[in-house]
Amino acid sequence: MKKIHAYIVFLFAIVMSGCQEDEYTPPNEVTDVSWYMSEELVEDTLRVSLNDFMSFMDLSQGEESHEWIIDKGNQYLSGNFFGSDSLHLFVNEKLDTLSNEQTIHVLFNNAGLNNVRLHNTYKDSVSYNGATPFPSESSQGSDLWTIDTTFLVKVYDNIYPIIEIQQEGKTILKVDENEFPSSDSIANWPIVEVESGDALTYIDRTVKGEPSKRIWVASAQGNIESIDEQSTQIIYSGIGKTVAAGRLILSREDPLPKATVVKQIPLRVSIVKSTKPFEISGDVSLVDNLTLSFNVTGIVEDIPTEEKDNFVVHVTNAEAGFDSEIAVSAVSFDNSTISLTLESQVYNTDVITLSYIGGNVLGDSERTLASFAATDVKIEEGVNLIASTWAGFEDVNTNQRAAFAAGYWVGVSNDSYVFYQRDESMKFEGTASMKYSSGATGITDVRTLQGVKMGTFNIPAGTYTFSTMVYLEPGNTMTTLRWTPANYAGTVFNLDIDISGVTRGQWEEVSGEIDLDAPLEGNDRWDFKVVPAINPADAIDQVFYMDNYSVVVLEKRP
Repeated sequence: MKKIHAYIVFLFAIVMSGCQEDEYTPPNEVTDVSWYMSEELVEDTLRVSLNDFMSFMDLSQGEESHEWIIDKGNQYLSGNFFGSDSLHLFVNEKLDTLSNEQTIHVLFNNAGLNNVRLHNTYKDSVSYNGATPFPSESSQGSDLWTIDTTFLVKVYDNIYPIIEIQQEGKTILKVDENEFPSSDSIANWPIVEVESGDALTYIDRTVKGEPSKRIWVASAQGNIESIDEQSTQIIYSGIGKTVAAGRLILSREDPLPKATVVKQIPLRVSIVKSTKPFEISGDVSLVDNLTLSFNVTGIVEDIPTEEKDNFVVHVTNAEAGFDSEIAVSAVSFDNSTISLTLESQVYNTDVITLSYIGGNVLGDSERTLASFAATDVKIEEGVNLIASTWAGFEDVNTNQRAAFAAGYWVGVSNDSYVFYQRDESMKFEGTASMKYSSGATGITDVRTLQGVKMGTFNIPAGTYTFSTMVYLEPGNTMTTLRWTPANYAGTVFNLDIDISGVTRGQWEEVSGEIDLDAPLEGNDRWDFKVVPAINPADAIDQVFYMDNYSVVVLEKRP
């Protein structure tokens, strides 16, 4: 922004150089309203850093009087200054809050919202014809017309980092906003003992300056970790080492006024042997069809090759008639994570357990991994094959016949009652869900919500799990929801999902298996139906909501 000042001076010089006395002067006096600022408006507000400046130029012509007014505490600058200069050396001490100059350079010393006011008067009515027209007003008790506008300037305070370090939930260090420790005095910093494999919690408590980016830099596990989190845990390893706790880098980046501050954490960490058990921690996860992984309470230092035989992977699949152990072909580790490679693949329809009979998995602090009994393997749901905006009824269609949701249709009907409609008052996720209301007479006819966009997702033939979140209003007595493909080249089927056991008054997931013997593509639909024949004939308003359709590949074991 410092280059803007020079640009404005240059622009003003060009304008003035063309105004020689012997030039042609039009017979009629020119009146115009215009202004220029060295920064762009963002939502009707200018932005600048504290102790920085902004330039304002009044390009109006034909005014009778002209003045700028700034807030008390801010100052006018004068002279030819540049970005490397100390701006306070160029303060115009002769001016307080008012200036009659055409171009002003304002030094902002007040953090928060500030005002820069332009007040001009004219003999005739004028108007500023910018993006937002600004007409003049008649001055009371005078024949003059007034342009009186105020520019709102948000002045961003300096960034003052506040750091808190916790150990096992207790605060062991706090660095306040006005403290800026120097690494030159590291020898005098306090020392905290941390058992290998344990963590310190780093918390950013910063209030001032509105930073938009954060980087924690800490020496842990023998590496430099850079983490952008307001609160994060740093795990330490390397018995016998004493390392600096690190530093916090806070910055503001475009489109905000740029600023960067680095604050050292005046603390040293001494890493000592762990006294805790070395054991499995958390879930065992299926990473892919050939890999399992789990975490342990410490840092793994070595796993002998033969250790793979001490892990037992048991797999069952009732539908496929499979019940067997699968051998582990390799074991690897990374810090606190152990990964097992399997000799043959598993499927997301399998039930998998992992156990460890004990052996020589070596951890820090001269520990060996404790054995553990059969533990269920967590199998994550696969990738949803349909777009979240359509699956969640996010996009709007203003047509009632589309149930107000893009990609859906309720068909041609002479009914004035709206059975289906996109609803933003009740949703599981996102901004909306789909509401069904039968009306006071209950379910008397088949009502269809056509999923006309389903074919655009080009779902291949195969076996899938279809699921959705449902919210059944208290008092709802329905028992069955139905989905079915339409315009479909394959075998048409009904997916009926029993909801009799679904708790009313809360969101719950319901699901069912679908077998496609042909792709769902092109103009194919995925229709939802409320059918009287498979639901009670209660004469009440049956109300429920649906959200987050999902279609996930179901891997069948051969």
